[in-house]
Amino acid sequence: MSHEESEAAVARCPIYDVHALEVVVTNRKGSPASGVAVALYRGGNVCRSRTRSDGCARFEGLAEGDYQYSLELFDRDLWSARGGVALDEQAARGERAPRWLVASERAEEATHEVAAGECLIQLAHEHGTTAEALWEHNASLHAEQRQPRMLVASEDTVRIPPPRQRRQDVRTGQRALAELDGVRDIELELLDEEGRPKALAEYFLSLVTTSGTALPQRTGKTDGAGVLREWIPADVAEGELLVRQGDGVRKRRLRFGLMAPATRPAGVRGRLANLGYAPGDADTTTAAALLAFRRDHALESADDETVRKRVVELARD
Repeated sequence: MSHEESEAAVARCPIYDVHALEVVVTNRKGSPASGVAVALYRGGNVCRSRTRSDGCARFEGLAEGDYQYSLELFDRDLWSARGGVALDEQAARGERAPRWLVASERAEEATHEVAAGECLIQLAHEHGTTAEALWEHNASLHAEQRQPRMLVASEDTVRIPPPRQRRQDVRTGQRALAELDGVRDIELELLDEEGRPKALAEYFLSLVTTSGTALPQRTGKTDGAGVLREWIPADVAEGELLVRQGDGVRKRRLRFGLMAPATRPAGVRGRLANLGYAPGDADTTTAAALLAFRRDHALESADDETVRKRVVELARD
């Protein structure tokens, strides 16, 4: 066989890139995060995948070398890189060809009309951004000097910017580790009938997400001041709190995202209810609850704005 024939024969043989890498995504509790979109970049191209039930997005058929990855549907402040580990020899190879596309930045801004029960935390979770970023992006919500994250159903429209992107370095033969921050904290002060803290009281907390998924029940005890603190997912919509009291159990329903701004009558009523008063929905019952609040806190002669600020302060907005 001539030299020319040899070169032609070699040129016709397919050359495969057989290297692989993985990106594993977990939440703050260390549990796998499934269905997360992961983008892999090299040069001006991008290849996309989603994490499996074990939290792993795998990319095969790669040329050996350096790449970058991003959780492109999540704001840069919602996830962090946690280093990586080397894949074993078998896992570091894979021949499934990737589908490369020309990379382009997402630049669309969306708008959302607020419905009952929605808050900035939930909207941020649904759109892969942070409540702080939404608040800063919506100056119209600042007009009433309301507390951040408080929305009014059927009145507010929220402008939603695309997630701010960032990329992390990764190399073939590696498993990169990333952690999502998609939780918020709740803090409840539990009091007995005489207004004394329920210190070291045993409780059971059940939570349900906006999609109707029931989360595993949590148990714990309040601290010495009767305060319960829990981290909960951002998409939790409601829950039930059971507190052991003597030989019995006291039950209370919890709803998340329904609190109106404190500048609205509904917001004042909601906070009074959380403080143990019974404001109802009518002006007369609200006035009675406010009168009781004034008496309990030595505010009989204070103006309405002073009383409102005290309600907000005690409600721990």
